[in-house]
Amino acid sequence: MEDRLKEDLKIAMKSGNTIQKNTIQQIRAALLLARKDNPNLNERDIENIIAKERSKRIEALVQFEKGNRPDLVEATNKELMYINSYLPQPMSESELNDTIKKIMIDENITDKKLMGFAIKKCKDVIGSRASGKQISDKVKEFLEGDIYEK
Repeated sequence: MEDRLKEDLKIAMKSGNTIQKNTIQQIRAALLLARKDNPNLNERDIENIIAKERSKRIEALVQFEKGNRPDLVEATNKELMYINSYLPQPMSESELNDTIKKIMIDENITDKKLMGFAIKKCKDVIGSRASGKQISDKVKEFLEGDIYEK
């Protein structure tokens, strides 16, 4: 992944694509910062860091839309496009439901007291293919009986 980032950075610099260049530089800076805490980052860790960068952009996008800043909305959408190219395809709704249902059944999680454990377990399996909010919402639905019955 990091080699791909390096190559894409070179291409963006040569082509003069400043949004792509800046986005890749920000991702690489986040990775460098994370390496200070954990020098042995694996692919899942790198994916999670990139997913956090995506989350930051999504939060900013909401604010830019509220602030009526179409210029920043456009730039942020482009950044998200570049960031998403480094992440795996998001899970479909049904795939997410099936995966969480399987984890919950395999781990025999039926009590709301185990919600934190269930969310952590699901995040470990699903990774960056779904947001933390999506996962926690689905786990909550499952524990309330909505997913289990489907």
